[in-house]
Amino acid sequence: MLARFIIFLKGRQIFKDPDLRGLSYIFLVVAVCFALNTLSFYYFESKQENPPGLFDSVWYSATSITTVGYGDLSPATIPGRLATMFLMYGVGVACLPLAISNIVSYIVKQKEMVRSGMKDFKEQGGVVIVNFPGEHWVRVLMRELKSEPSLADLPVCVIDPVLERLPSSEYFESVSFVRGNTIDVDTYKRANLAAARYVLVLPRSPELPDSDAATHTVISVLRRQTEARIIPVCVDGQNKHLFEESRALVTLDLAIKVAVQEMSDPFVARALDNLARNTEGCMPYSITVNKLAGTAVVEVESALIALRKKKTGAGGGFKLLVHVRAGEPEWLSEPADCLQEGDVLLITGRNRPASVDDFEEAVLGELPG
Repeated sequence: MLARFIIFLKGRQIFKDPDLRGLSYIFLVVAVCFALNTLSFYYFESKQENPPGLFDSVWYSATSITTVGYGDLSPATIPGRLATMFLMYGVGVACLPLAISNIVSYIVKQKEMVRSGMKDFKEQGGVVIVNFPGEHWVRVLMRELKSEPSLADLPVCVIDPVLERLPSSEYFESVSFVRGNTIDVDTYKRANLAAARYVLVLPRSPELPDSDAATHTVISVLRRQTEARIIPVCVDGQNKHLFEESRALVTLDLAIKVAVQEMSDPFVARALDNLARNTEGCMPYSITVNKLAGTAVVEVESALIALRKKKTGAGGGFKLLVHVRAGEPEWLSEPADCLQEGDVLLITGRNRPASVDDFEEAVLGELPG
């Protein structure tokens, strides 16, 4: 029967891992010795003046195999003593510490495999970050992710072909790592790319504009592997033509442009930095127009002002920043321009509305007539 049980277990997932397989065999030996000693103590000592019960027999085996040895129970018969000497002292006491040490080693090894990129990523609906250009860049990214309520709980996986080990930092404690070639399909299978929700492609070398060509190549591979939203980060704004099919694009030279603005207009850099943070100030939020179609831009702005005065409702505390039509932002829309279905309103606020419907209903409620 024991042989059949082992054959059955060999077909289970746990036995596909060599470490778990060896650990399981040790625990199986411990469990068999524990059970046999319990039964032998219960059977051989049953004819004594105060025969032990079944729980007493389990208690005796537990104190024996852990070497606690309270002495409240002990075998009086020769067969009972021989069974304890062989099953507990000879086998059980030797195997239990071995099993415990192997558990600790296995846990440490699994964590190290995750940190060194040798463990496959199994999570669903997470964020996959392609390339690790440096601890600073990814640390800032992780800090912003964790500060955004809608993204804070998403699992994160980093893919990089060069990184040997994830940094030992609080920002990377919950991050997984897959080491592999970023244009190899097998690498993305290990990262469970097909189940990802977002893919962020960072430049391999932020100081080299030529990295944008490598980013473009990676994106062409990604598009064949996933339906997730792909967000590339471009080093040089002049290379935007490489990413015409990407709806979301971030350029690293934005900081330089802001710095020039700061020279001629103080506080511009601080304002834009504040706008881009999730940790402080007002965060941007996009609303796709549906119920507000046909409403003039000036009416929406007036409604938002009214809601800010009330400080209640889904639209309270928000202001209109940009009106996007056909993918192009209009910073200074004509007041009389009417919104069309599918337009996007980029708004700012201290808290995100619960839903687009709630926001539009709140705005409609403040419109005249």
